[in-house]
Amino acid sequence: MFLHHLLTEEDYAWLKALAGDAVSADEAKILIYARETGAVDNTACRDFSGLDTLQASNVLRRLRDRGLLNKQGAGNRTHYVLVEATMNQLAMTDLFSQEGGNLGQEGGNLEQKGGNLGQEGDNLQPPEKGRTMPEALARRLPEAGRNLKTPELRALIKDLCQWQALRTDELAQYLHRDKKYLRTKHLTPMVQAGDLVFLYPESPNHKWQAYVVP
Repeated sequence: MFLHHLLTEEDYAWLKALAGDAVSADEAKILIYARETGAVDNTACRDFSGLDTLQASNVLRRLRDRGLLNKQGAGNRTHYVLVEATMNQLAMTDLFSQEGGNLGQEGGNLEQKGGNLGQEGDNLQPPEKGRTMPEALARRLPEAGRNLKTPELRALIKDLCQWQALRTDELAQYLHRDKKYLRTKHLTPMVQAGDLVFLYPESPNHKWQAYVVP
């Protein structure tokens, strides 16, 4: 079961940077779980920590009150995500907005910088969307807080990118995972292994960079 392994030095360093030294064993498990799966709920807490329903609720509420978790959903759909994941998403959105503004300012210089930049400027459009996800694929999408084993998760990522080109933030939304975790632990290794390729391989930092299956 999840988190039966000992925490690594990297885990301890991450926890200390996130919350300082005042973290209980149960809080540490919950935070690590939220980082690795993208979300955590009361049921997951009970499964991996041995807490009862009330105890799990109290720990989750305490982490929320400390500003470490954000509560999302309501009723039996209530779950929590790391505040830092939310902030990362907001920062990336703001960055894209700023880059969008800069494109207009720099547009006049594209022609002066050669044909390649002109072609790249033409590509500053989001990948074509609108295709309906096959029902069989949609049924495989995990609910928030559900932990998939690496082979199952990567197979799902590959099938999603076979369906259509998807950006990191889109995959993170479908899979309920933190974008940084998803990119570091799965997408980058899959590109290195040749299971995925960039939609714009000539521009790794392309505004609309997405993953596809070769």
